[in-house]
Amino acid sequence: MRWLITLLSFVVLPCLPARYQGRWPWELPASLGALAHVSAYVNSIIAAVSWGTAFVLYQKAYGDQVSALIYQSGDASYITWYGMVTFFSFFATPAGILLTLYLADSGVRLVHALGTGEPMGSLFLAAPIALWMLLSAGAIRLLMRLRCGPAGVPDRIVQAGNGLIVRTSRPHDEWSDRVAFAHGGRLYALRSAGWGREGNRRCFEYRLTPWPERTTVRRVVDLGGP
Repeated sequence: MRWLITLLSFVVLPCLPARYQGRWPWELPASLGALAHVSAYVNSIIAAVSWGTAFVLYQKAYGDQVSALIYQSGDASYITWYGMVTFFSFFATPAGILLTLYLADSGVRLVHALGTGEPMGSLFLAAPIALWMLLSAGAIRLLMRLRCGPAGVPDRIVQAGNGLIVRTSRPHDEWSDRVAFAHGGRLYALRSAGWGREGNRRCFEYRLTPWPERTTVRRVVDLGGP
């Protein structure tokens, strides 16, 4: 298992976007700067060799096809222009696009590592992660809309004995038991928070009780109301 963690630390960690590098759960086998240099050098070499090999093989395969056409048609005019076509057409193939991006990405990461000594996230990990975050955020918004209705609906406040029940369509992540809530000239404290129901929809339900006496108030959230 240790060898796998070490391998992942050299292969995956330096290619992650910067905000995810600090979340690496395992002990690093070397400094982050060393990992950055090793990853950048290795990827640059692999990218250059892969690109060059694929380019040569493509030129050979394309040249063989053109030679076959010349042989069949007997028209030697192909020779005057097919070289430029075979060169540039490589960049329009799936392999050419991916390998060229990989070569450019590795080159930029190598320059960054040499200049700063720090790893730079790879496009090939940053792009899928960004796409996943975008799709998951959209899915969460859609799910919340289906469950709790549209966002932006005002909070609903219901008197419950000497306390309050606040129902919201979206969670208030900034609310906690360290916050005082002002309503109707009184202060309340958060007792519990969780899912609730309002008609045929779910909602977030916050139960508030009167603010304890002789307790310091550091922050107040105004719930509005008379």
